[in-house]
Amino acid sequence: MSELITSVVKSIKDSHSAQVRLFTTSGDEIFLDCVYKEDIAPYFFLAFPPEIIPDNLDLSRSVPIALKGALPPLTINANIEDIHGDRTLYLIATESLDPTTLREFFRVDLNTKITASFEPTDVDETNTSWEVTGETIDVSGTGVLAIFNKELKNKQELRLDIYLDYYNDYIKCEAHIVKMTRLRKEKYRVAFHIDKISPKDRDRIITCCLHEQRKLLRERVQI
Repeated sequence: MSELITSVVKSIKDSHSAQVRLFTTSGDEIFLDCVYKEDIAPYFFLAFPPEIIPDNLDLSRSVPIALKGALPPLTINANIEDIHGDRTLYLIATESLDPTTLREFFRVDLNTKITASFEPTDVDETNTSWEVTGETIDVSGTGVLAIFNKELKNKQELRLDIYLDYYNDYIKCEAHIVKMTRLRKEKYRVAFHIDKISPKDRDRIITCCLHEQRKLLRERVQI
């Protein structure tokens, strides 16, 4: 292991907010907020809220981790060494990454209106049309995390309409559910992976995310 990545890991403050891109054995990817916890570099921990780590986590895939609000921006690649309980991953950093190469993948916190809907394409009477409106937690060019007041009945071939204040317009895409978690007060946290989206709308999401990142960095500098 190079001394460079070890020194990079040592420079990260304990309890720094982070975001990790995980993969499942079924081929899906899921973005989760977490907290970086120190260990003997280049080893470290990531701590998560309860019941959020997917059961079918692919331990063979390396995962990129972005340290939120780091100046300069910092993204590292790591291998998962072990799972401790249902809330903690133990990892070893392997390299630092250029954040600009991952601009499609990492999400930014963005609270905006989202509508998920389903329209059956067959005559199966068990599938009926529905539409549910919620609010996003974060978005990227490849996925969305959102909160809804109702459970989404279907998981595949869903249409998402997401409002982007930066453009004062909606983008449309097709997606499937990676994970849905029931919260208290009849709310559901849903992670989507985007399956189909026009190049124009993907660029709009990325532009909006970059705008939000710059705004957050300016706010941190002014504090």
